[in-house]
Amino acid sequence: MLSQQIAEKIRARVGALVNQDLIITDPAGVVLAGSKSQRQDDINLDETPWAIPFSYSGRTVGQIILHEEMSNHEEVAPLICSIAELVM
Repeated sequence: MLSQQIAEKIRARVGALVNQDLIITDPAGVVLAGSKSQRQDDINLDETPWAIPFSYSGRTVGQIILHEEMSNHEEVAPLICSIAELVM
């Protein structure tokens, strides 16, 4: 459901908002979009507590992994999630 093209759009929009690099994965942690410096094949989501899941039609379709955890993560996470869902 989440394509690489849509993941790249989400990465660009959210990255500009938070002013840092980030990675977009599918729900299992397979990387769909990310900067070249951060590019990996997959992410262990259990080791990434600041991953932000986002949904489409009531199902989690992806995760946003920030390069650095933000001090105001709890406040910004709902906004980041909403932007990703709007792009979907």
